[in-house]
Order: sequence, then structure tokens, then C-alpha cells
Amino acid sequence: MSDCWYIPEKVEDPRAENRLTPNVPGSYEKLAEVNVFYKRYDPNEISDDVEAFITPFLKHINYQHFDVVNLNPSVLGEEKFDSLASQHFEEHLHEDDEVRLVIGGTGYFDIRSKEDKWIRVLVGPGDAVVVPAGIYHRFTTTPEKNIRTVRLFKTNPRWLAVPRGPKAKETEARKQFLKNISSPRETVCGTANAYDNNVFTFRFPLEMDNELNKVMAHYATTHKGDQPLVAIVFVMGSVDPLTGKSWCPPCAEAKPVVNQAVDRLRHKYGAGNTLYIELPVERPAYLGNPSFFYRKHPFLQIQSVPTVIVSHLKRSTAPTSPWYELLEEKLRTLEPEVNAIASS
Repeated sequence: MSDCWYIPEKVEDPRAENRLTPNVPGSYEKLAEVNVFYKRYDPNEISDDVEAFITPFLKHINYQHFDVVNLNPSVLGEEKFDSLASQHFEEHLHEDDEVRLVIGGTGYFDIRSKEDKWIRVLVGPGDAVVVPAGIYHRFTTTPEKNIRTVRLFKTNPRWLAVPRGPKAKETEARKQFLKNISSPRETVCGTANAYDNNVFTFRFPLEMDNELNKVMAHYATTHKGDQPLVAIVFVMGSVDPLTGKSWCPPCAEAKPVVNQAVDRLRHKYGAGNTLYIELPVERPAYLGNPSFFYRKHPFLQIQSVPTVIVSHLKRSTAPTSPWYELLEEKLRTLEPEVNAIASS
């Protein structure tokens, strides 16, 4: 994904960039919030022999089938190209996940955000995009009118586009999609039910401080007793939907370690005194980005993922202070071990 940004509700030229004034950038995290995922492959690794390239790739992601789609008037003819372009740009949903790998040309996926705003996603060679079943979206080429994609699927898909309207609203895919994006998120240490079980997860780095300020202010004013309140922050690579695993292998190895360590801390201090905070990191936003928010954050200052930080709540700091000033760090590690975390 070369870039993504918000666009107006109505546009005159679908193939223009159509940025807002001033420009409002989108983010990998905003796309992930509606279960749209992106992965970048080196275009130089994509062979002209599509079948030879795709076959091992399908096996890697547990998909079985593919086809190649060319949207180009020189291939389709002007009349057919214009007809398909018009169909693709009508807002719609599918009842199956749409997984595409771009192998040539450029185009735009327009995705409805959780707030029902349009986010325009520019894709080019090497970009793989997963658009979940039930989400409203549309597609168009850039002004060059040329894109070649490989469409991937697990079984025989129902590629019928259902236009936005009463019929689409009542599809099982739409109902399941809305349920998925509104349900509490699962973490290494259980469902993130916030204050009900002291488990939190925050997907958006730029919003994390504001949210954690509220959380820590709450605990600073309500925590009682002699036992300390211990906070475990786990910064980890997010799950790749194509494989169902974290894009960061050491993060996947750390998950059971963190789970076991948190369980021991709950027994040691009490479940009500043990706070677990999970911060998933999207691969495209993090890798190769020295300015990534968590790297520059005054408390987190992560050098790599996974990172585990164990802290105790200070008893003498005003609850109006930034969340990290309410904490006294006890342990910071890039190689989590149960005993080290549990003894903090």
C-alpha cells in the first residue's frame, strides 16, 4: 500500500486521488479496525509465470485456488472495460473474503471505515489486500486504466456483488462483519473486557496515550489495600490474517510465556491488582520506520518486538499525570521469561 487517505462522500472523477482539503491520511490501524489487512511483497519476487509463483504462496496461506484478473481497455476493449469499471465502483459487499495480490498496474480500493467514511487505498505491484466478507467497499483503477491482480480463495467463492441497501444489510455476511468489529477483542490473556477483568488492548498508537490516561487515572483513584497494582505491557506483532499467525515469530513464541507469567502474577497479587495491556503492532507501520510512535514514546521506547514491561502503580503521584508517570518500571525485556516476569 503506497498510501491511504480519506476522500469525500461524492467524487466527480473516480480515478482522481480525491483527497480532502486539507489532506486527512488514513492508517494501517484504521483499516485493521474493520479487519482489512495489507501485506507488501517485493515486486521483483513476483514471477511472470503466475502459476509457478502463486502455487507455493497458496500453500503457505492455506488457500486452494486463484484466478488472474486484467482490467485494461487494451485487453478487454473499451466497452467491456467501462462496463466493468462502472460495476466495480458501485458500493457493494461480498459474502466471501476478497484477497487480491497486485502483480501489475495500480488501482484504488475504497473502504468504509468503522465510522462509515471512505478511506482510499492505493495499491500497486507487490501489494496484497484482504477485504473481509460483509464490508462495504468499491474499486477503480488509477488514470492509467491498468491493473492486473491475482484473486485468491479457499473454496469456490460466491463472487456476486451485493449493492449497498436493504438486501445487503440482511445478508449473514454483513451481520457477522458488524458483530466481528464490535465484539471485544481477544488478547493473549483473554477477552479485553476492560475494567471487568483488567485486560485492555489498544490498536491505534496515536490514541493510546489518551486511553491509558483514563485507565490509569481510574486505578490511581480506586486502588486500595496493601498489595501493589502491577501493570504488564506487552508490545507484539499483530496477527497476519493470511496465515493466522503473528508476522513476528518471536512474538508468537512469547505469547504462552506472557500468558503463564500474567497468570502467576494474578495468583501472587490478586486478579484485581493485575492489569494487562496488549499493544499490537501492524507490520507495515512498524518495519523500517524509525519514527514509529512506540519507538519515540517517552515510556515505551521500544527497540524491537516483542517487548514486555512490568511496572507497579505509584501511590503518591497525582492521577492527573500522564499514565506512564503513574508507573514505576520494574522489568523491561525483549526475551520474556516466566520467572523473571512473575517475580517483578
